[in-house]
Amino acid sequence: MNTPTTEAEPSTEHKDPLAWIKELGGQDFEFEIRHGYARGTGALDGWSGRATAYHHCPHNELSKHIELPNGHLLMLSIHPAHKSHSTNGDLVAWSSVLRVSEGRYVRAYGKAKNLPGALAEVTQFAHVSREIGGITWWQESESRWVSWIGGSTLRAMRFKDSSDSPEYWNFEINGHAPSFEEAALLATLRN
Repeated sequence: MNTPTTEAEPSTEHKDPLAWIKELGGQDFEFEIRHGYARGTGALDGWSGRATAYHHCPHNELSKHIELPNGHLLMLSIHPAHKSHSTNGDLVAWSSVLRVSEGRYVRAYGKAKNLPGALAEVTQFAHVSREIGGITWWQESESRWVSWIGGSTLRAMRFKDSSDSPEYWNFEINGHAPSFEEAALLATLRN
């Protein structure tokens, strides 16, 4: 009996963990490699990534952390888009996460066709906030906002069910309370 043979997947064990950068348009980006980490220079100043494979699984990500006023921390990352989520030729994904206080994060995501495009988008992205009723709301996307009251997370999301239905905003209050009474009072924020 003849069984068909399949070609084995190429091993990533010895593949350069930074090869994805060149493959996705970052040929002009330069790095200093020290102790298994790559630190960007020039256009990638402040960016870093793993320069060695880790347990047979390369860590394909570049990241940068920036301390901002008011104790905020901006955490940027760029990585190859998952093939199943890649649309319109967008091969690179980026994220911008702003820590506004302990345990409170504002997240924004995007995609670009190549690494230079993702770098431009993520570094130019600005987290927007608005004061409404004495509460600061942070925009995560055109149709999604987040805020906090005590231990509760507040979310407002815009929806449109179909092309002929009107838009509406859905809201959620999620959190933890030490007692039923406090949970019940926080749930009344809805009214």
